[in-house]
Amino acid sequence: GHATGAVAHVPHGIAMNIFLPFGLEFNLERRADLIADLLLPLAGADVYAATPADQRARQTIAEVRRLKEDLHASTGLARSLQEAGVKPEQLEDIAKLAINDGSAMMNPEELRVEDALALASQQKAAAAQDAGKFVDEIVGVSIPQKKGDPVVFNVDEYLVKPFGSASEAP
Repeated sequence: GHATGAVAHVPHGIAMNIFLPFGLEFNLERRADLIADLLLPLAGADVYAATPADQRARQTIAEVRRLKEDLHASTGLARSLQEAGVKPEQLEDIAKLAINDGSAMMNPEELRVEDALALASQQKAAAAQDAGKFVDEIVGVSIPQKKGDPVVFNVDEYLVKPFGSASEAP
């Protein structure tokens, strides 16, 4: 967030709104237990109780994304670096500055320039998908269910996984 503000003049709170789900994903492998604990205050007792313990961290991240979308719908708050006005040519400077930020030293996972650039790329891909730019390129797959209608997968579900092994946990 600090680097995004310094380079692109994005307010810190807006940057944190953009980066939070990605930061949770990035740290999931090392901090799943702490991330899972956030589900109760974010989603409430019913969702927490209905979510298996080994899936609570992922559900927390899904709730953060849902809240982020709700904020956008009600206030227009930027969801991506592009929506916040960050220019593609600023991304490398942001990434380099971010890894040298003092707050990065407190992160459980080491942050490399490649990680920070991957997040920027991820943001662009997510924005393109949200804008419907991949509709003609992604072939939907229908999975029959024992009960009810088939489940159709027609979006790239892994656009939120820019960080390699830290995001590979199921």
